[in-house]
Amino acid sequence: MLIVEGPDCVGKTTFCDRVYALAIEIGVGLSRRHFGPEMAGSRPWKYLNAYLPYSIADRYHVSEHVYDRATRDGDAPLANGFLLERTSTALRAIGAVTVLILPTRQLYDWMLETRHDRGEMFSIQQCRKVRDEFASSAPLYRAHHVILDDDHRFFDDQDAKRVLDDYLHVQAMMEKGL
Repeated sequence: MLIVEGPDCVGKTTFCDRVYALAIEIGVGLSRRHFGPEMAGSRPWKYLNAYLPYSIADRYHVSEHVYDRATRDGDAPLANGFLLERTSTALRAIGAVTVLILPTRQLYDWMLETRHDRGEMFSIQQCRKVRDEFASSAPLYRAHHVILDDDHRFFDDQDAKRVLDDYLHVQAMMEKGL
């Protein structure tokens, strides 16, 4: 599973679309899944049970941790950093690759100010808090790729190709039992 994480409005779905299109171009079949509030409050094993190889997940276990800590009461099972790290380790062990799309604070502020739709969040302050929580939580789940951009280019097809290549390499190694 290729897991794409990041705060609202940073282009996770657009990035998933690019990776998906590249996969189709080279003849790799991937399924697409979007996870949102329906997973809120889930136990770690629910994420392991929902795992599908050769799929792209737009949000997953890290979002549960971040959104609970930033916008809710912090009592969801994955709000605990230890459980987030353990779940991440288990997902990596079965072949998951996690990508974090994390724009700089300055770029994110610009994105929020110019976009009227703020996704699942209700205020710019909450969105900023979520972005900062993703940045501070990143060491807990050790993302394979962090796409951090401060020159307003954001990401491009080269980023998508690099992530897809890495993901396919991990899947090939898993199939060989390595």
